[in-house]
Amino acid sequence: MIREDFVLRLIRQIVLLVLGSRRQREEGQLEQALDDLDEGSRRLIGLDTRVLSSLTLPVLLSMLTHEGEPDRGRIASAALLLRERAAIRGLLGHPQEQATLRARASALLAAARDGATGEVAAELEALERERLEPGPEPETLEPQGGE
Repeated sequence: MIREDFVLRLIRQIVLLVLGSRRQREEGQLEQALDDLDEGSRRLIGLDTRVLSSLTLPVLLSMLTHEGEPDRGRIASAALLLRERAAIRGLLGHPQEQATLRARASALLAAARDGATGEVAAELEALERERLEPGPEPETLEPQGGE
């Protein structure tokens, strides 16, 4: 249970990082968005998105473990970060890299879901469908200046 809580918290932190990056994308701050993704990625999962992009999938999966088991939180986080990096690289005129990163992100999410149960499985399934709300704490994502 403690491990499941950790995984969910990590995924939610990554989701918030990705939402911030999306805001930067919308504002045209593409290079800053990449820099912030790299910094957040290093801080939260120990590898920046350039490293995540350059490693083969088997090597990456072998690095994203906890006590010899796949670390679903870090694997799913890497997938979300790569998916966001793909979007930015596409906007910067790199469609081939964008496609490669999207495929890697999908493979990572599938690996994270393999064997997941309970709330972690539900969260990973939602992420695979591109949902980016962090789960049971929606007040952190309400639009500002609404009603």
